[in-house]
Amino acid sequence: MLKNRIFLVSTLMIIFSTISIGILSFKVFPTGKNFLATTMLQSNYKLLEEVLNSIEEKIVKNDEILYKLTKVKNLSELYKLIRDIKPLKLKGIFILNSNGDILFEKKNSDDIFITHEIKEKLLRKKIPLNTIFHLHINDKNTYRFFSAIKFRMKKKVLLIAFEYDIKEYIKFLKKFFKKFDQNYYICIRDYENNIILGNPFNISKKYFVERRFPNTFYKWLIQMAPKNYRELEKEEKNKKLFTFFSISMNLTLILLGWALIFYNRKEEQKLAKEQEQFFWNISHELKTPISLIKMYSEMLEINVAQNPEKIRDYLKIIRNEAEKTALLVNNILDISNIKKKIGELYFEEVNPCEFLREIGNNYKFRFEKEGVKFSIEEMGNAKNIFIDKNTFSLVIMNLLDNSIKYNDKKEKEISIRCGQKGEYIFIEIEDNGIGIDRKDIKKIFEKFQRGSNMFVKKIRGSGIGLSLVKNIVEAHRGKIEVESIPNEGTIFRILLPLNFFEV
Repeated sequence: MLKNRIFLVSTLMIIFSTISIGILSFKVFPTGKNFLATTMLQSNYKLLEEVLNSIEEKIVKNDEILYKLTKVKNLSELYKLIRDIKPLKLKGIFILNSNGDILFEKKNSDDIFITHEIKEKLLRKKIPLNTIFHLHINDKNTYRFFSAIKFRMKKKVLLIAFEYDIKEYIKFLKKFFKKFDQNYYICIRDYENNIILGNPFNISKKYFVERRFPNTFYKWLIQMAPKNYRELEKEEKNKKLFTFFSISMNLTLILLGWALIFYNRKEEQKLAKEQEQFFWNISHELKTPISLIKMYSEMLEINVAQNPEKIRDYLKIIRNEAEKTALLVNNILDISNIKKKIGELYFEEVNPCEFLREIGNNYKFRFEKEGVKFSIEEMGNAKNIFIDKNTFSLVIMNLLDNSIKYNDKKEKEISIRCGQKGEYIFIEIEDNGIGIDRKDIKKIFEKFQRGSNMFVKKIRGSGIGLSLVKNIVEAHRGKIEVESIPNEGTIFRILLPLNFFEV
């Protein structure tokens, strides 16, 4: 009864607050001047986006020409096509071989040439064949921009590069921004914070908009702010028209939230218990790297390793595990945002089987200590793939840890298989552990969820390991599958695309 009265009083208070805030919002209705200034800024920003997109379209058209050039069968035909085409706003066209030798060049003036540094960046190994990429470089205080593509012709790797005339694009932008000079500040910066166009301004971010070019000039930042920003700042207390509606709607949602809280109290209590259990058991996820650091530190302390090379190996493992521990902590804290962080991942080309062997070697002493029979099998010649090594190692570590923990057999067996299947690289981790019940397989990748097996409940865990695994695999445009038979074992299968940059 008391709880019902409290709920009723709270409801009346919310209704009263909704009406009061609504009236106050109406009394401080925004002035038309500021509302118009803000609207104009947003509308001109949309116009700015259209201009940026039009510039992007011009470069994309040239990129299409660039891509078509890679389809010819011989160099003589390629040279002829290049002499005939007239791409917009280009300073030069260059063809290089894999050694950096210039096979052909077509340029506007004799003072245009490609330096050794530019050659190295154009021919960097991490760019796949038949993939157009863009290079920004500051060459002796001259900003240079290239579109380039590597391709194979008669078993030889060649590169075609278009160098754009940046001055022409700046002229185009100056012409466009001229009509905004009276009312707006405009500034364009490059990736080194050098001013490309306009003058820098120091204004609160509340009153200006900024964005980068969508694709090609992605290292250029455009900022736009109204010159009457001081007036906007002085009248900031004036509410906008939509404030009245948003406050009223939000308070109405709060009212509905009270009802949901009232009828879903048990669910909230359950969630609170799961979260409490999560924080209580979080140290479990850190045990493996800490144990490895402790083990190798003790081995160094008692002089198990006699030669300097072995000592360096132990120190390297300790350092790697310390770094992985720090990364694990960050990923645990940011588990809900892992999908948003793909732009922060550093993808590099690796051999998947060698990568797995490296992780397996780090677990060597733990396997011996736990009595695990471990093997890695390379099934055919697997091609290299692009992954973030530090982040993806967490996937393998989590799966190996689970294979060890959730195994009640005296003779534990863990095997890793690596190979290629069609356009995918597959990684299979199989164990002879307790297995997973069919009813649990669907939920094991959800946060805070664990299996219902009694053996699982005896082992402390946070319930986020497999959720982290799934999110990292998906951030690599891959997928993960599970096959399991209770009391016999489990197979986790990871599929990663070979054509990562096309997925």
